[in-house]
Amino acid sequence: MESGAHMYNKDRDVISKEDSISLGKRIAKEQNCSESEDWLQCLRGLDAKVFNKYTILLTYPVLGTEFLPISAQKAFAENKFNSDVNIMAGIASTEGSMLAQDYVKNMLTLNNFIESTKTSDSVYHGLDVKRVDDYYLQNVHKNSSLELKKAFYELFGDLMMKCPTYLFAKQVATNAQPGHSQTNRKRRVATIIDWKYN
Repeated sequence: MESGAHMYNKDRDVISKEDSISLGKRIAKEQNCSESEDWLQCLRGLDAKVFNKYTILLTYPVLGTEFLPISAQKAFAENKFNSDVNIMAGIASTEGSMLAQDYVKNMLTLNNFIESTKTSDSVYHGLDVKRVDDYYLQNVHKNSSLELKKAFYELFGDLMMKCPTYLFAKQVATNAQPGHSQTNRKRRVATIIDWKYN
């Protein structure tokens, strides 16, 4: 398992099945497909290039489907996962610098940083924005765009990749069958503050 696990807020997924259907219906309406039973078939008949304008950089799986019926948290809580599977999880300590580039302005300001954290909360749900900002902005020169970028890259990497990967691997190790769990701890690569992961 490399760099990422679908394990964010335990109380609300990034995108629900209802959110996904609502988005599909909105696109159907904009493309003059009726909202009757045939709206999905109508969308399937459109040229794929039509959907380019609806593309977002980050996509997430939708829970409550045949492919992913329950969340990872629920699977661990109810012991509904393959506990005899060995996994090796890893992350890069600088994940955020690559992932956040499209979301950070060239000249980042303190206000941009705070707005970006609020935007992250609108996606991941349940962040204590003030607490997160306070943590990642400690010891950062607030007028230095470079330092603000580095701080946001760290936040983004922790939020998107490092913390979910670590927490998923920890749950597997905690709940795995005997003999299927080993850990090899290295230096700190992520900061896990009390967001709604566990």
